[in-house]
Amino acid sequence: MYVTKRNMANAVSSMNKHLEQVSTALAATKRHLTQRIEGLDGKLDEQKLVSTEIRDEVSQVRGKIENISFDLGSIQQIVYGMDGKMTTIERKQAFLCAGILHLCNIVPDKDGKIREFLQEGPKPSNMRGFVGPAESGNLKGLKHIVQALESGNLDDNNLESLLSNDATESVDIRKGLLRTSSIKC
Repeated sequence: MYVTKRNMANAVSSMNKHLEQVSTALAATKRHLTQRIEGLDGKLDEQKLVSTEIRDEVSQVRGKIENISFDLGSIQQIVYGMDGKMTTIERKQAFLCAGILHLCNIVPDKDGKIREFLQEGPKPSNMRGFVGPAESGNLKGLKHIVQALESGNLDDNNLESLLSNDATESVDIRKGLLRTSSIKC
């Protein structure tokens, strides 16, 4: 086999055609990859914006949650304070009711109107700390109430000793009226 100009020209032209095809394929591939990379860059920029917005919203929500937490703490402190005030009011009301009941037992009731009025009053289960007519017979007297008030000893034990009664149902009613902590953290 001899190399001739014609064979060499055919080989070169064939090689040029293959190189042009490869060059065209590379250019098309380059365009395609460039478009895809630009699309990914656009999506990446969008994701950065979205993640920035999400981060801002999360920080705003955290701030709001911290404010809510602070507000709940404040409300909880107010409720605890009100619970203490209610307990104090209940104790004072119980002392007052015991004193009034004792005074009603001391005052002579010829017509029985005071006793009727007290019996027509609300039931002990309907009012907090109410000393009902069933407890009127066994009070120790006004002297103990005055001593407790003067000594400042207004605890539950002293209150129960002032309002003690042999009737178990009235003790059960009074026990049901004691306040307990109702908020759990």
